[in-house]
Amino acid sequence: MAKKRVIRLRFYIIVAALLLGAVAGVWYFLVPAGTYTVKAGTMAYQKDFRTVIVRSEKAVTQKNYGKISFIAAEGEKVSKGTKVAEVYAWGYSDEVLQDLIDVQADIRKYQGKRILKQVFEKDLQTINSDIDKLITRLSAGANSSKGTSILRWPRPN
Repeated sequence: MAKKRVIRLRFYIIVAALLLGAVAGVWYFLVPAGTYTVKAGTMAYQKDFRTVIVRSEKAVTQKNYGKISFIAAEGEKVSKGTKVAEVYAWGYSDEVLQDLIDVQADIRKYQGKRILKQVFEKDLQTINSDIDKLITRLSAGANSSKGTSILRWPRPN
């Protein structure tokens, strides 16, 4: 009695793999390659996510402060050494600053009326009247191109 051979599934898998390899080889060598042009372009993708933005910046702590005035705007690029903010001391208020300005004005008036009056009263009055004339001319919208020089005083901070 002759032995009967049993063909298993693995035989069919090996035969299928060899046929697939032969077809791929024939396709690769006999079908000519096409020509393709590469073009520059962009691909946009947009989706909303919940995120946390981490910024690269240096935080400076101040123990007690009363007020902070920011000079640089949010997101503005600044270079090293640029003034970003002014930190006022603890207990600072705008009323205290106004009181300081008032005291400085009183001291200036006192110096102008008492001390400087004795030294050069006539010159001081002439300069003050010239300043008043320029102020009235400028506030009235007079043309400053008539040869009149405009005095530039530092603005109060």
